[in-house]
Amino acid sequence: MPKELPGFYFDAEKNRYFPSSSKPDGKARSSKPHLQEVRATNHQHTPKPLSLPKSLSPTCHRSPSVWHAIQRSRLAKHQRERIAATHQVMSAQLAATRAYQAIPVPVYPGQTLTAFAAGAYEGKVWSLAGDSYGVIHAFDPSPISDFLSVPEHTFQHSWTRAYQLDSHISSICSSDSRWVATSFSSSILIHDLPSNRTVGLSPSPHLACDIWTSNLRNRSLVLGVRQHALLMQDLESLRDARRLETQSDVFALHQEESLVYTGSRNGSIRRFDTRTRAPGLTLLSEEFTKSSNSITYLNVIKDWQLLVSTIRGTIEIFDVRYLQGSRPLLALLGHVNSYQPKLPHAITPSQSHFFAAGLDGRIRGWSLLTGEPLSCSSTSPFSIMEIPGHQTHAVDTPTSLFAVMFEELITSLEITQVRHELCLFATSGSGLHRFILGRP
Repeated sequence: MPKELPGFYFDAEKNRYFPSSSKPDGKARSSKPHLQEVRATNHQHTPKPLSLPKSLSPTCHRSPSVWHAIQRSRLAKHQRERIAATHQVMSAQLAATRAYQAIPVPVYPGQTLTAFAAGAYEGKVWSLAGDSYGVIHAFDPSPISDFLSVPEHTFQHSWTRAYQLDSHISSICSSDSRWVATSFSSSILIHDLPSNRTVGLSPSPHLACDIWTSNLRNRSLVLGVRQHALLMQDLESLRDARRLETQSDVFALHQEESLVYTGSRNGSIRRFDTRTRAPGLTLLSEEFTKSSNSITYLNVIKDWQLLVSTIRGTIEIFDVRYLQGSRPLLALLGHVNSYQPKLPHAITPSQSHFFAAGLDGRIRGWSLLTGEPLSCSSTSPFSIMEIPGHQTHAVDTPTSLFAVMFEELITSLEITQVRHELCLFATSGSGLHRFILGRP
């Protein structure tokens, strides 16, 4: 007679102990469902069986890896093992995202959306969308309690044309209770939410010409412009604005406490100390400049890792403490880019997962702990959902984040945390697309 062990049961047929949580209820099911059952399940948008082949179900909500990760988390003896198992569960949940809405934004005929930002302030969520005509569309603030359940038809008709700049909106960024929008022809719009006050700035061509990107941290604003970056430590004043010389157009920016990182068209990465007037320190030597591999995204994660995305489609993580001639610690494979400097990226607030829009109209995601993709790349053709560039009506249907292909270029990605849920927004054509991450 086998002994009873707490948390385990004895299988007489296999003559082994197994965790009690894995004990089958009633008659065991076949581990390989028939293809007809799989297609019927897909048609009804219900959770797929555990043992579906990856080629048919690239984003299974309850895949074997999730089950094993949960078991490892329960049985782990060391903190490191529990952290890894918990991260794997989180990755599987993100890969299972199917909550999707497509919301048309009332742009003028022939115009497209070029930038988007959203945030929460005083119990409400605000949203801004900029277009190629220079219009900034504002969505009526929604209570946080209602934002995740707003019907698509309500979302569609709640936009107003709030502001007009002189050329297409090149970026929208936010920090705390402020947001900043820029046009490519160097107009800047600053809005303070507590006072509901808006300030417009027009830097001289010497300071800023062709604004590619922007980054806001508290009251410090950095603009990526032609041949240099422009640092404004006092957000609303150009009086003490400082040029950060890069000798090349700046496509990517990141700010830390007193540091500014710039990524340029010529592939150079520089780090400027805002406490001094010293020139920027060149990082990674000739890692990207020797092949003119333009930098399209920069971020410092976990305080010591530099995340770099390039125009050639490479996404790599370097050790920020040893950047001279260092090799990447991790490479995120599968990103598609070959010439587009404005393909957007987004990172989760916990800095654990990363998303990038590809030149092929697909969104891909990775774990920043392991480098593994959140969805297998070999998605079957019948599971791909093609999204037209110009949305004429709202759509609210369960669709996998990684099985969506946009007809037009994806122009912005934004991750916004609303209470305990994460929303990923994407703009393409005239449509705004929202995925609630982790919700099946």
